[in-house]
Amino acid sequence: MAQPSELPMTCPGCNLQGIDFNSVSMGDKRFIDSNFSQADLRRANLSNMYMLTTNLQGADLRGADLRHTFFTRSSNFRGADLRGANLHDVWFTDADLRGADLRGANVGLITTLEGADLRGAKVDASFYSKVMADQPYGICLLNTTLPNGDIIRDSCEFR
Repeated sequence: MAQPSELPMTCPGCNLQGIDFNSVSMGDKRFIDSNFSQADLRRANLSNMYMLTTNLQGADLRGADLRHTFFTRSSNFRGADLRGANLHDVWFTDADLRGADLRGANVGLITTLEGADLRGAKVDASFYSKVMADQPYGICLLNTTLPNGDIIRDSCEFR
């Protein structure tokens, strides 16, 4: 099994499906078209990463540190468990978060959910007040589908 320290700084097409990286530090890497589906990433440090078109479907990211990470161009989080994850300054651009569990995650500190699809995502009662706070100047929600199916078309105004 690959160890995080053995992974290259850039890993296009890496297949890490079902891998156990519980509590490991993997920050400062780039994964492009990589597969982390069903991976155990609980409490892992995934900060400062760039993940382009990465598959995290069904991954366990409970308590993971995702600070300053970019998930772009259709990264797949369908059914992923992000409960209690640190989402400070995370970019979910065009990410598929359908059915993801975001309860207990600090969603109010996300930078962008632009183009994200959150239909059916499990969220705390405070999700809407945190995510919709200070619109259109807060979290970028341009063309974002919220868990209840509402679509935000006008957002991302910068101060």
